[in-house]
Amino acid sequence: MRRYDPALGRALCELVANGCGLKSAAARLRIARRSAREWEASVPEFASSLGAARREYLEDLAEELVGLSDEVANSTDNATVQAQRLRIDTRRWVLSKLRPERYGDHLQLTGAGNQPLIPAVGSEAQLPKLMAVLSVLLPGSSNSELFVVASQLQSKLNGSELVQLPPQGSGNGEN
Repeated sequence: MRRYDPALGRALCELVANGCGLKSAAARLRIARRSAREWEASVPEFASSLGAARREYLEDLAEELVGLSDEVANSTDNATVQAQRLRIDTRRWVLSKLRPERYGDHLQLTGAGNQPLIPAVGSEAQLPKLMAVLSVLLPGSSNSELFVVASQLQSKLNGSELVQLPPQGSGNGEN
């Protein structure tokens, strides 16, 4: 491994920030890619600078998307539009994978007004709401079956004993 050189580290980060991959940037500077990777793993200030350079490049890539779409705004050539669309989609995909917290698809797991989909089950008053949610999740279940499942869920969450219902049926104890 080549010994870390701060000047080479800065030059490498500059190339990465301008869109060069680490492998290409290292090759341009005549540094073994393995050395650059080892610097990233063992030199905290280089790792931090390289991370910032990568983020800077991704921000530039995101800003480029609007310009790419504007380039074909009035185009009537379908091939040109589709080629540009591929360029945009590729950049969007790369952004969503490398910075998912900012550019990835976000799945919202709440209901209207940011309310939880499954209500809190801290009291008996919540049991009907839990049964309503379960009726959607378990279609075709009877009210007594939903009550048992809701009670079991509630008791597991509360750490209390399970509610047992007598079996339904023809009176002989069978369902």
